[in-house]
Amino acid sequence: MSTNKINQANINANQQLNNFKKVDSDKSTKTGNDSSVKSGIDQARIASEKLDISSKAHNLQKLKEIMESGRAALAEEPPIREDKVAEVRQKLADGFYQSADVKAEVAAELSSLMSRMDKLLK
Repeated sequence: MSTNKINQANINANQQLNNFKKVDSDKSTKTGNDSSVKSGIDQARIASEKLDISSKAHNLQKLKEIMESGRAALAEEPPIREDKVAEVRQKLADGFYQSADVKAEVAAELSSLMSRMDKLLK
């Protein structure tokens, strides 16, 4: 979302707000209501509405930044090697990863990794 759209939304909101104020003041003069009490309520409502618009715009900007960084990270990833994926799927189907040799190798790697982590944490 460009900042021009956000600025335009603020301008439109301000125009609508001025219209509401005009209609509100016309009503209060016709009905004889206490405009100072009504004005305080209107100001609180206006402040909360303005804050809501700002937070939505802020959240949309954050979302846009997150999506752009995600796209950039994805673009840096190497392409998927379909031949390797097919090979691993076949090994899974054949039960290769359930063999005692593979389990022992994975256990040794995990043990080594845990030892290195313990040394780092000390």
